[in-house]
Amino acid sequence: MAAEPKPLTRPIWAETGDKPAPADPKKSLGWVTEIPPYEWFNWVLNNLATFAAHVNESGIPEWDELTSYDIDALVKGSDGSIYQSLSNSNINNNPPFNPSDWKLAFVSAVSYISTSSHPEFKADDLPIIKLIIDSSFGPYTIKGAVYTHTQLTSVYNDILNELVSILES
Repeated sequence: MAAEPKPLTRPIWAETGDKPAPADPKKSLGWVTEIPPYEWFNWVLNNLATFAAHVNESGIPEWDELTSYDIDALVKGSDGSIYQSLSNSNINNNPPFNPSDWKLAFVSAVSYISTSSHPEFKADDLPIIKLIIDSSFGPYTIKGAVYTHTQLTSVYNDILNELVSILES
């Protein structure tokens, strides 16, 4: 099942309006005569529940252009990576395109590993190599080099074995 889409978090209910805290006895009693219209109450609860579902299903909220992020806040960028805010009041700075405002918080080690046996390839290249191997018989020109089917299969197996060794150590 796909994650619940992040709801709009702006405007915040009563952001610019009066927000006096009720006295403690009122907090204990709740609404009695000043019951809000059910549509408003439904909106508030729906917004809270939708956001809770989004965070629960996604783990980390998606970045949006309306939220003011504080330093060290974590978001899921438009590229799917997790970013950490480098400043307070970080608004409308899309993480993948604003490295002065955001840094990668979690880098998948596997995707950036360059194996010693074939430094021209990284782990991210494995699915493409496998797809090429499975779909035709070569020769293949990849990253400027020509490989036979046997050579490319050997490259794939070498990289995969080296990655397994690195991850197991």
